[in-house]
Amino acid sequence: MQYGFTSRLAGNWLNQTLQAELLVIDYVRPGNALIRPLMTYAMSDVDHVSVGGDYYTGPAASFFGQLEQNRTVFFEYQHFF
Repeated sequence: MQYGFTSRLAGNWLNQTLQAELLVIDYVRPGNALIRPLMTYAMSDVDHVSVGGDYYTGPAASFFGQLEQNRTVFFEYQHFF
C-alpha cells in the first residue's frame, strides 16, 4: 500500500497571456516527490514560450529517487499553425 497526494496550483493573468503552474506529486513513504513549476507567456495567438523544470527527490531506491539524475530545467517555444 502506498500513500501520497497530487496537487496542482495554476493561475492566469493578463487575459490568459501569462500562465503559471506548480505541480507536486508526493508519496509519503518512503518520502519521494516530483515538483514541476511551469510558466508560459503567449507572445501572440500562435507563438508561446514556456520555462519550467522537473525536480525529483527521495531515497535512491524510491520511484522518484531513481530519477534524481534526470532533474532538469527547460525552455520551450511553440508555434501553432
